[in-house]
Amino acid sequence: MARPTVRAALAVTGITFGLLVLSTPAMACTAPGGGACGSTVVAVDLGAGSLTLSAPASVTITGTLGSAASFQQTMSTVQVQDARGTLAGWSLTALTNGDLVTATQPVRTISLGTSALGGPLTLATGVITPVGVSSLLNVSAGTGGSLNPSQPIPVASAAFGFGGGTYTFTPTVALAPPANSYAGTYSTTVTFTLTG
Repeated sequence: MARPTVRAALAVTGITFGLLVLSTPAMACTAPGGGACGSTVVAVDLGAGSLTLSAPASVTITGTLGSAASFQQTMSTVQVQDARGTLAGWSLTALTNGDLVTATQPVRTISLGTSALGGPLTLATGVITPVGVSSLLNVSAGTGGSLNPSQPIPVASAAFGFGGGTYTFTPTVALAPPANSYAGTYSTTVTFTLTG
């Protein structure tokens, strides 16, 4: 009979111990300075946003042929916002829709080539600034390069696991007019493409 008694005591001790552990969080509430207290579970539900890009509508480079080898202009602010909550990373590139051409007759053209290096129209990203609590960790400016209609150039990127938040920068575009360029007002469209 001693054996059953020992086994029963062990079983009861185990149950009692388990009940004490389970009931402790609800019972162990001591308000500062005494008095009654209670507890509340705070639930946070963060919805997913989107990956967005904003870029200036236009930028004008002004210069006089023969006065300098190149002319440049800083754009207004470009902004990338990643509010998806996936931290999948992102990449921003740029290319043009064609060569620089005049709108008036006779049409004049400045060829932009097909390579990310060596072309007359170039883009440099500039300094990337995080907005608010955004972090620059593993978010970086691209190498930039020669704008043309064939080869996208890297403008900025965020590695996988990073890049959540909002980032701004003001790229600089520069033109080194080729020899024998005609005077005139030329234009092309730069398309920024954000993927992630």
